[in-house]
Amino acid sequence: MKHTAGAVSKSAELAKDAAEALQIIRESATESAQLVTSIASASEEQSATLESVSRTTNEVNTIVGRTDGHLKAANQCMQELKRRVT
Repeated sequence: MKHTAGAVSKSAELAKDAAEALQIIRESATESAQLVTSIASASEEQSATLESVSRTTNEVNTIVGRTDGHLKAANQCMQELKRRVT
């Protein structure tokens, strides 16, 4: 009987330890899930920002191309005026 009582007591202690370990695992899993969600949100924000930067860069390139064309046309006009004046 003494041996059985000791085994029951030891089993109860092990069950308590297991319950505590499972609680720690549960809390860690919850924290990990929150971190994954946070990382996913940050990745989506970065992707949106990169798309915006890409669009803006393309717009700037278009403007630079137009400006270059206008400057070339202005230069041709200046050359033509210079030719006519001299």
